[in-house]
Parts: sequence; C-alpha cells; structure tokens
Amino acid sequence: MKASTKKRAAAATAALALIAGILTGTYAYWENSQHKTNELNGTQIHYEARLIEDYVEIDDWKVEDGEIKKEVGVANVGIAANGYGSVYARIQLKEYMEIGKSYVVETAERYMIDTEGFFITFATQALAEAAYPNHTVMYLTDKVTNTTGWFIQTKAHDPNGQYGKYVVTDAGFNAADPVIPGTVRASDDATNKHNVVANGTPPTRNGECDYPVHAWDGSVLETREYVEWTLNNPSVILMSAWDGTPTNKWIIDDTNNSGWVYWGQALQTQTQTEDFLKAVSLIKQPDGEFYYAIHVEMDAISLSELKDPNSDAWKDANQKVIDSILANAPSVIFTSAPATEVTVGGMVPPPATEVYPSTDPQTVTWSSSDTSIATVDPATGVVTGVKPGQVTIAATAQNGARAYYQIEVKANSVPALGVTINGTKPLSLIVGDERTLTATLNPANSTDTIAWSSSAPTIVSVNPTTGEIKALAAGTATITVTASSGVQDTVEITVTPQTLGVNQPADPNKGFVPYADLNDIDLSYTYVAAYDTVLASYVDFVQYGSIKLSEILSGADTSGVTVAADEVKFDGSFEIGKDKDGDDALIYKYAPTHQEWIDAMPDLPEFTTTVTLTQNGLSASIKLTMLYNHSIAW
Repeated sequence: MKASTKKRAAAATAALALIAGILTGTYAYWENSQHKTNELNGTQIHYEARLIEDYVEIDDWKVEDGEIKKEVGVANVGIAANGYGSVYARIQLKEYMEIGKSYVVETAERYMIDTEGFFITFATQALAEAAYPNHTVMYLTDKVTNTTGWFIQTKAHDPNGQYGKYVVTDAGFNAADPVIPGTVRASDDATNKHNVVANGTPPTRNGECDYPVHAWDGSVLETREYVEWTLNNPSVILMSAWDGTPTNKWIIDDTNNSGWVYWGQALQTQTQTEDFLKAVSLIKQPDGEFYYAIHVEMDAISLSELKDPNSDAWKDANQKVIDSILANAPSVIFTSAPATEVTVGGMVPPPATEVYPSTDPQTVTWSSSDTSIATVDPATGVVTGVKPGQVTIAATAQNGARAYYQIEVKANSVPALGVTINGTKPLSLIVGDERTLTATLNPANSTDTIAWSSSAPTIVSVNPTTGEIKALAAGTATITVTASSGVQDTVEITVTPQTLGVNQPADPNKGFVPYADLNDIDLSYTYVAAYDTVLASYVDFVQYGSIKLSEILSGADTSGVTVAADEVKFDGSFEIGKDKDGDDALIYKYAPTHQEWIDAMPDLPEFTTTVTLTQNGLSASIKLTMLYNHSIAW
C-alpha cells in the first residue's frame, strides 16, 4: 500500500473534507469535515486564525500500516501592517467509530476437493452423477473461490471424505454499530458549517460537531481499544502542571474535562503553532467493516474580546488561561476613557494606561497620525488641537505593543449676533411650489448652527435642517430660522391655489377677430336665412367665432373645460364646443333673431371681456377683444 501526503488549510469560513475510498472488508481512514469558529464582537475582524492540518491519506487502513501522519496546528495569517493583531487559539478534538461485524454462511455438508484443495465440480448434473454414482450432487456457488457448478457431497468411506470442505454460500458484514454507545454517524454534507447564517437564523451545526470529545483526564474512550494517538510531546504539557507563564506549547485541559487544548501564549501575526497531534495508529484490527473519524474544532479570539465583560465564554472555559493571557500578553490597555474631542488651541490629557506583561517597563510613547490637525507630547500624551479635523493618537509600549484612539479637533465657538433669511420678503408661492431657503449668520465666522420651523406646516412645510420648503395648501405661513445662540429671522409666505395654464395673446386683439384679419385664429360664421311671406322684411341668421382650446391652454388635455365671461353683449354667449374642424374650441355664438332687414346691416361695435376657463378645479382667465364684421350674399 502506497501512502500519499496532502497539505491543506481551513480558512475562517471554510470546511476541509478528507475523504478516502471504501474497499471491501475495511473502510479507509476518514477525516470528517472540520471547522474553525471565530466568535466575534463588533463590526471588524482584527485577526485571522486558520486551522492547519497535514495528513496522510491511505487506501485501506490496517494494523500493519503503523503510524499514519495526522498533524494538527493553528496559524495566524494576519498581516500587522493591515491592522491585524495577535490571536489566542484553542482546539478540541472529537472522534467517532463504528464497526460492522463480518459473517459467513456455510453448507451443512462437506463437498469433495481434489488433491490440490479445489472443489470437484461438473458442468452438468448428468456428468456429476455418472462420475460419482450413489452420491448426492448439488448446484452451488462458493462465495470464497467464486466456483459455480455441480458439487459432489462427501461420504465417510470416500478417500477425502474426512477432508472435504464446506461451501460458503453467503458472506458479508452486519449493520455497523457505534463503538461508543449512543453516538450517531454524522452526515457527509460538508456544506453545513458552524458559521453559515441565513436570514438572521442561528448558525447550523454539522453532525460531526456532536461527536464525543476526546477526553484528557486519564479516562479511556472505547475507541482507544482500536485507535491510538501520538502527540507532539515536546510541545504538549498538562494544565495541572502549568505555572501560568506564557509558553510555546499546547496546554491540555486535564482539570475540568472540557476537552480543550490551549496554545500557551499569544500567537503573533504571520506565525504558526507547533503541531499538537502528530499521528494516529490502528492498534487492533476491527473484525469487519469499520469507519473512523476525527473532527477538529478551533476557536480564536483577540485580547480585547477576552476583556469584554459581555463575552465570558472563554472565562468560563478556564480562568487560569485567561489570567495568564491578561497578565502576560504584550499589550497596552486604556484603563480610562480617552477624550473624543478638543478645540483648536485647546489641550486634553491622555487616558490612563497599563502595559502587559506586567513585568515589562510601563513607559509608553505617544504619537499623532497628523500633526497639522493635532499634536501630542510624546512623553506625557497631552493632545493640543491645531485645526479642525480628526486624528489617531497611538500609545506604543517598549515591548512593541500598541493601543489607539481617535480624537476630533473642533473650531472655537463663535456665537451669532444675528441671522438673516436671504431673498425676497414677503414671499408668494403657488400650491405645489418647492424651494430652499438660505440664511446668513452675523458675524460670518460664527460657529452657530441654524434650524428652520413653520408656523403653519400644513400650509408650508420646512425641513428643519436644510431649509427646504413646500407649499401644500392656500393660506399664509411664517417661516422662522433660529441660530443656536437664539437670534432669529422670519419670512411670511402667501400660498395661492394652482391655476390653469393659458397662453395669453400678447395683442389683446388676438381673440375673436374677423377671419380675414388674423389667419392663425380659426374664426367662422354661418348664415341661415329665410323669407317670410307674412313679414317680408325679416331674416334670421346666426354668426359663430371660435379659437381652438389647444391654442390657448398650456396642457394637452382639453377635456372637461367650462367657460364663463365677465360681459357678453348683443345676445351673444361663450360656449365650449366643436369648431368647424371638429376640434375642442372656445366659441362665441351671436344669434339675434328677427332682425329687421335693411340694405346693409350695421356693424356692431367691438367690446372687450374677460373669459374664465375652468378644468379639474383649476381656473385661468384670458382677455379677449371682440370685433364684428359681416358680409352677406344671397
């Protein structure tokens, strides 16, 4: 059997599946999907730890294979220049094993074999009975040799009657049972990870996460009857023997049976732990078909999260580990809240600091990310504001550890003595109008902020921050601007209803005028005359003048328009109807009846009137000058 080596690393959100083929009689050594769980607080990851494995995959695991390489460790792949820091890591190893016992079914009688031990068989029953009369012949298949044919049953007086063999008619494995009672084999679905969260649902867990934890308290799991682990002994110590000082070793928690193994110091960026597990060995060959899996869980956490009082998972895990980390980690801790702002020319003291390990010198050096905004005394940490802006202040310990905080430099306060709303006062708007008001502070370098308000927000609304106003209904409202120092200014706004848009002719005579005088206005008149034999001197006639609504309304919609005129003379009337082209039009209808006929009807005098058009509740007026002209031919 040839072994091949493979190396793989599992990232924070990735699972590693190690799959070996299954051969008759024995399952290959199998490493189930393993996961790395980062339990984080906050919105930004400041470290990146990965579970590292180096293992050998074999085709069929047998006792004679000896130790199989199975190396497990953790790496901190974060880059310090990118803001990543040290990580504290622990791992927990779980295992599962199941065995399907083998079985064989043989015939009750023995069957003849030749001198070399092979079954004597014949292709047909007739040949078998002719060669061995008075013997029982049976058509069988031997599952061991795959021999199929007519077998000869032995008798006591046969030369090999005492040495014939039983025919194996069936062989296989019973259903697999777990070596550790009560455990269940996990799904092979490697996509069901710890860290998969969809639509706010809790993380799901793969079944192998619930495998039994490998015990480190001296008890023996039943799997150790078959499988033995080889640890990297130079890099492994027991928690009960650890003095609490940082160590480049794995620490087995043998004090509370948690199953966790801790790396004994902060794992710096771009470094890797020593291997914890080195190899596994099959020390007893299972009788039948078997399956074995090791599942590795890894937790990683930063120092800041260890100190977070809202996250006590690790503190509950082993306080001794936490105490060692907090007491010995190279770090700078702010033990008081740093200032968040300072004025130009102002000064603020630094936060109180502690340096770890506690045995290291406690001196820190302070620096500013931009001295044009704020300077800091490198020895005392006092920050002085230079100009408005934001900077990062760093505290660096002699052991290289750092801590940071941000501070904003604000301009000195200059109160406003007055504030003036810019633009026309008072202000007239039409319902639906929008605009933005602005104001000027006095003096111009005032640091005051301003706020806007409306006395009637249902008539005129105003955005309190931007000064944007909207005319909502007819009426009046007073808009007030107030500076933070208390000074104010106001503007009164009158809102009128919306009106119907019209195209008022520039020349008032471009209304109803004789057709011959203005070609672009559709004017027409019609005569209907009849001679009355009784009243021979009378005639009836009707005259019309019109303007298309599309020529005087600004909108394309001419439906639903009504009309009213201030003054209409000579028995005339204004109506909305169809002109001679069939278009919607404003029509003047002059229909005197029974006028006395004379040789030449006199012209009617012109008159001027205001016509109001109404549509959908909106109105607009147009001034029209009415001229009269006629010519009649019989």
